[in-house]
Amino acid sequence: MLNQTSVECFLSLAETLSFTKTARSLYITQQAVSKSILRLEEYLGFLLFIRTPRSVSLTNEGKRCYDLFKSLQSQYTQSLYEIKEACKSATITLAVGYQNWLDFGVEPNHAFSILCQEIPNLSLTGERHPPPVLRDRLLNKQLDLAFMCDTFFNSLVINEEHFCKQELFKAQQVIMVSPDNPLVEGGSTYKSFVREPFLFDMYEGESVAENNTRARKIIEQCGLKPKEIVLLPNRDSAYTEAEHGKGIVIGAEINYLAKTRILKTYSIGVEESMICVWCDGEKNNMVNKYVNYLQTEYRKRSAGLAEELVDE
Repeated sequence: MLNQTSVECFLSLAETLSFTKTARSLYITQQAVSKSILRLEEYLGFLLFIRTPRSVSLTNEGKRCYDLFKSLQSQYTQSLYEIKEACKSATITLAVGYQNWLDFGVEPNHAFSILCQEIPNLSLTGERHPPPVLRDRLLNKQLDLAFMCDTFFNSLVINEEHFCKQELFKAQQVIMVSPDNPLVEGGSTYKSFVREPFLFDMYEGESVAENNTRARKIIEQCGLKPKEIVLLPNRDSAYTEAEHGKGIVIGAEINYLAKTRILKTYSIGVEESMICVWCDGEKNNMVNKYVNYLQTEYRKRSAGLAEELVDE
């Protein structure tokens, strides 16, 4: 019977003219090689090799079969490669980025599921980064769309003409502070901490002056008067220092850490817009459709929350 194993065995033996080398290259025994060749010769009805105690050589028919099988193997490999590449190109990927630490809920996945009904061969990839990285990956076409806070977006973007953005929902801003802070007590509000050191994470590539300017804008927006602004290398460091009682961190209530018991949270009474951002270039119907479905899903969330408040 003609099969891939027998053809590979034949081609290897035709090239090496050695049962030992063929057995080693195919990780089988010499006896298995011999049986495979015998079965192939029986199937074809003629000898492929002339065997002597000291040598192995191809018959004329064997030489013709070698040319045929080698050509077929090459065509098979090339055709299979082309089929795989066609399959890859047929799969459309939507690359989405999320701002570190923020929980945007189930709505992005729900919107994607609806989009897949229109584009069955669509796949989704997701990654998390700080806002500056999200911006750069959008500009470099490594992401199709990103979710982030509007405040961060505004502080990053010099020329908004490069981007489109859409508000999805609003989230309360909160102060996060160590539960061991002496000011934490039953009647405390965010105003109890307005003089506490403000822990602020720096953006890669920004100067200290630029970071201080950005920090002061947030301080003014939230009505804080901290003793000092403590610049830290990243957001993780800011949260860690807050846990150690070194000051306060400001973030959105949808922050993962804001939902844990590691830090005590106090609402500031300021809402933060959560947005999706994409590059304004060639029209991308896939992204536009996804954004429309996102809006619909977040409206459903808002409507559901409103109903809960009425029931209460």
